[in-house]
Amino acid sequence: QGEAMTLATRVAVFNQGVLQQLGPPLELYHRPANRFVATFLGSPSMNLLPARAEGGLLKGAGFSLPAPAEAPAGEVLVGLRPQDLRVGAEGPLAGEIEAVERLGFDGFAFLKSAAGPLVARFEGLVEVGQTVKVQPQGDATYLFSSDGQTALRHPPAERKA
Repeated sequence: QGEAMTLATRVAVFNQGVLQQLGPPLELYHRPANRFVATFLGSPSMNLLPARAEGGLLKGAGFSLPAPAEAPAGEVLVGLRPQDLRVGAEGPLAGEIEAVERLGFDGFAFLKSAAGPLVARFEGLVEVGQTVKVQPQGDATYLFSSDGQTALRHPPAERKA
């Protein structure tokens, strides 16, 4: 996928021989058609958290996030790219760090959370075994149908700049 994202002007993503999405690489990255495309493109892979949209909130195991206005009521998968999450002192998500991918001063923390596996960006020092909070940065929420077959919401286009 790295070479395709870097060199291609159009990319076709297949799953078990079935075309999932075709288009320019950044379009597929920013506007994935379904869960498969969303998790296939990007490294680390997009976080997917089961949740229920109700009363203006996305409620899942151990977390509650503001629901985007266009969120349909009911069961959904919340998609959050690791690059859009920050480890910090506060946040609606929490977990224990199981592994660290250091990229210098910053990197990615791989967490075990009540919602499931979670990957978030960090700066400075973090350690395996540490319990941390995770905060989404801006309007970063993707929504997919509960079965992952359909994208229901992508973050606004102006975020992509």
